[in-house]
Amino acid sequence: MAPRSRPLLMIGAVVAALIGSRSFVAPRQSQVRVPNVSRPARGLDGRIKQQEYKINEEIRANEVRVVGIVSDKLETGATRMEEMNEIMSLRDAMEIAQSKGVDVILINEDPDPPLVKIFSVGKYVYEEKKRAKEIAKNKAPKIKEVKITYTIGDHDLNT
Repeated sequence: MAPRSRPLLMIGAVVAALIGSRSFVAPRQSQVRVPNVSRPARGLDGRIKQQEYKINEEIRANEVRVVGIVSDKLETGATRMEEMNEIMSLRDAMEIAQSKGVDVILINEDPDPPLVKIFSVGKYVYEEKKRAKEIAKNKAPKIKEVKITYTIGDHDLNT
């Protein structure tokens, strides 16, 4: 037997002895603790995993749909904004991004062709975090229930 199984056998013997005796009382259903399974995924070091984005050469598609607002700096110093919603080759999208000094970021690879955005990766990650915080802030808090029965003592209500 492995060294770990001995304590389990001893615990099993104690439980069996208690069940056989009349002093054993099973826990109430309300006292049984259910583990929380809705926690975010964590890495090996305990930190929450961050979503990774596919950018530039990591995108595996020939044609992509470029969406979003693309800005150009004009020679006069002004900025020209144009909204894009075009289907083009990935190579053309990467050339546009390189000319503007930004990246091609994969937004959604499920549709055909995949959705990409020409944007700075740092700004995109910042905006995604900001959007997630805003959604979490606007989420309604859980309403807690308190069950009061006739068997509750005065000292129970003081806590």
